[in-house]
Amino acid sequence: MTQLAFDYTAPPPTLPYSGRTALSRECSKAAAKQAAVTRATKTAAYLAWLAAHGPASDHEAQRRFGWPMSSITSIRNGINDRAIAEGLPAPIRAHDKVPGPYGTPVTRWEVR
Repeated sequence: MTQLAFDYTAPPPTLPYSGRTALSRECSKAAAKQAAVTRATKTAAYLAWLAAHGPASDHEAQRRFGWPMSSITSIRNGINDRAIAEGLPAPIRAHDKVPGPYGTPVTRWEVR
C-alpha cells in the first residue's frame, strides 16, 4: 500500500445532484448538501477499513457500514476522482472478482 498523497477525507466542495423537475432538483440538492456533512467522516472510515481489511467488494463494505450502495460507490469513486484531478494515481484499484450476492461477479477493491 502506498502513502496517500493528500487528504482524501477533506469534504468535497460540492456533491452532485440532479432532477428532472424543479422540485426534484431542490430535494436532490438538499440531500447532497446533507451528504457533504458526513462525507469526510465516511471517507476516512472507508479508507481505514479497506486498508486494514484488505480487498473487499462494495457489498462487503455495505454490510460493514450499513450505508446505501450508492454511498459506498460514490465514496470509492470520489476518492479516485479527486486523485486523478490532482494528477495522482487512483489510490483504490480493482483487485479481483468474486461471486456476488445475486449470482453475478463483483469487483473486490484494495488500497494501493
